[in-house]
This record gives sequence, structure tokens and C-alpha cells, in this order.
Amino acid sequence: MKETKLTKLVKNITMPDKMADELLENCISQRPARSSLLLRSRLAAAAIALALLAGISTTSYAAYNLYQVKNVDVFFEADISAEQLAAIGEKLNAISGIYSVRYVSADEAWDTFKLQYLDDGLAEQFTENPLKDSASYRVTIRLDADTEQVRDLISQLEGVRKVTNLYESRELSNR
Repeated sequence: MKETKLTKLVKNITMPDKMADELLENCISQRPARSSLLLRSRLAAAAIALALLAGISTTSYAAYNLYQVKNVDVFFEADISAEQLAAIGEKLNAISGIYSVRYVSADEAWDTFKLQYLDDGLAEQFTENPLKDSASYRVTIRLDADTEQVRDLISQLEGVRKVTNLYESRELSNR
């Protein structure tokens, strides 16, 4: 629309002269007028988005840390019998504060280790399982239970050599 036609249209609209002049200026100018309200709303939206991202990442990090601490591995003495292993499993299930108990065989431990730390060529060089004495129980402690107290109870069971959470297990495997 041409400037003269636009000027005539604006003058025919009933509004204060100052508002008409501002409307005409905004329509004709090459750059759009910057509204402080629009700028503030954009800044507010960006601040809200950043706060949500920070909240989500903090929550995810806290949940991950909780997972690492509430899951423990229970390792046994090297000369333990299958009957003693089963008895330890029953005693673990009887401890108040334990959510779940899962037996991890030495073969499963070796397979997991190979996937995480060895490439196929290196893993094939092993003729037997170097973790043959590394069977364990993976124990998940309930969220409302005192983790240290449950770990102490597990440590006192006959035949238990070590109790580590996932942070500690990772540290041991990285050495």
C-alpha cells in the first residue's frame, strides 16, 4: 500500500492525533517498532525455559545418584558352596528394607565386563572366565530404608566378603 493512501486511511480513523501519527510511523518505517512488553515476555519465557531445564537435569542427576547408592553388589568368600549362596540369598530377602535381590553369576559378570571394557579381539584371547569367583547378588534397597544400616546387616552375614554400591564397584573396576 502506498504511503499517501495509508495516510488518508489513518486520518479517517477516529483516534487521537498522536496515536494516528505513531501508527502511521510504525507502518511506514523499515524496521518494526520494538515493544517493551514483547521484549519482557520473551525474556520471561527464556527464563522459565532455563529454570525448567535446570530443574529437569537436577532431578535426573539426583535420581541417578540415588540409583547408584541404593543398588549394592554383595560379593562372597572364594570357597563358598552353592548351599551357602542360596542361604545368603534367603537371608537377604528377609532383611527389612531390601526391595529386590538378584543373583549375578560369574559368567554374567564376565559378559558384562567384556561388553563394557574390552573389544572383541581382546575378549577372545581369554580361554576361561577370569571372573570365575565373582558371582554376586545385586540388591536394591528400598527408598525409605537407611542404606548404611542395611549395608551393615548384609556385611554381617556369614560368607559375605564385600558390599559395594555402584559408585564403589565402578571405582574398583577402573583400577
